[in-house]
Amino acid sequence: MNVGIALSVAASAAQFAQQRAAAKAQAAQQSANARITNKYNQQVYDRGMAQYDQESQYRAELIQNRHDMYVENADRAVDDAHRNYDLIQDRIEQELVKSSLEIDKITRDSRAVQKRVIADAADREVSGPSVDYLLDAIAFNELQGAENVRMEREWRHTSLLGSMDEIEAQTQARIDSMNPQPVPLPALPAPMAPTMVAPPVTQPSMFTAITNAASGVLNAYATFSNPQMMGATGSGTATGGYSPQNVGMSTYRPATGSGWANRWASGGGMGGWRTRMNAWGG
Repeated sequence: MNVGIALSVAASAAQFAQQRAAAKAQAAQQSANARITNKYNQQVYDRGMAQYDQESQYRAELIQNRHDMYVENADRAVDDAHRNYDLIQDRIEQELVKSSLEIDKITRDSRAVQKRVIADAADREVSGPSVDYLLDAIAFNELQGAENVRMEREWRHTSLLGSMDEIEAQTQARIDSMNPQPVPLPALPAPMAPTMVAPPVTQPSMFTAITNAASGVLNAYATFSNPQMMGATGSGTATGGYSPQNVGMSTYRPATGSGWANRWASGGGMGGWRTRMNAWGG
């Protein structure tokens, strides 16, 4: 029975040790897989961040380049407008001088005509309303000619001012058309994928191992203590059961039958010691 109990305890201990070793190996494998997965996810995320930084730098350089081009083109447009303004200002001054010269010529021509009329009237000794009327007509023509020149000058001046406004509008439209377009932001890298942690490996319970060992001890004790449970199953004996390998004395003490156990019980064993003792007066 002691051997059976020892074997049962040893089997329970071996099973517990095997389960514990398998659990440790599985936990180590899961930890290694988690480290490999986390390292791979970190590499993917680092590559994404490196690409994002590179695209962000390119975007900043592109924005700066577009801004520099915009400023340069805007300055060029403003310079062109200033040149056109200067040309128009020169044209206005030229028109003013031209109109002044025309008015001066009209005045001088009118004065010359008036002098000739007065001289002719004096030579002919003509005077009176007819001469005054003629001089008034010459003066009226002078004033009308000068007024026409001034009106033409005002019209041209207004037209040139309108040209300046048109140049300003065209320059502003040119600058607005050169406004740098917005540069889209680079795509952010995907967040690092979380490492899928496997559920923790269930470690074998010492209490369960002790319970199994105790159950094995009880089974061994019950088996070796009850003769009726010996060889209950299997083959190899007359009753169809296995012969016990570690037998106790009770196995060989049948209640009835023959053999040394029966003789021992009846006092017939070992040469009938009980009979001899009775004969000796024991």
